[in-house]
Amino acid sequence: MNGIRVINLFLTSIIMCGYCGCSLSQPVRRADVLIVVDKDWHRVNTSINVDDQGKAQRLKEFFPHAGEKRRSIVYGQWQSQLTVEFILLDGTRLRVDSNFDSWTEGFGDWPAKPGLKEFVIEVAKEGQTTVVPLSGGFTVQNP
Repeated sequence: MNGIRVINLFLTSIIMCGYCGCSLSQPVRRADVLIVVDKDWHRVNTSINVDDQGKAQRLKEFFPHAGEKRRSIVYGQWQSQLTVEFILLDGTRLRVDSNFDSWTEGFGDWPAKPGLKEFVIEVAKEGQTTVVPLSGGFTVQNP
């Protein structure tokens, strides 16, 4: 009987986040992206709403293990250029900060998958915001 309970708890821990109980495998409904600073570290605070569920899910894939609240001893060696808030299908919110190379949920730093900056620029171009890539960063132009 105890063996079945242990297996059941193990399977539950795989499916559910131990920190907040959210489903890690749950798809993303949408994402709100806030570009905080440009390449010269000037505040721009430009928002991009990613309402396309496929694009929002693809954006989440740049942040492996997001939502797991993993801890690391490596943290705080960079300033956030980007904040992304994912809204999962059940309404749970998941926030990550990134400098396009690393990301954090506040519990340590993790490497972002390559191509994040280019994907954000692509998504921004589809909206009314133009993000102009520059060496070492980008600049934002609002119409």
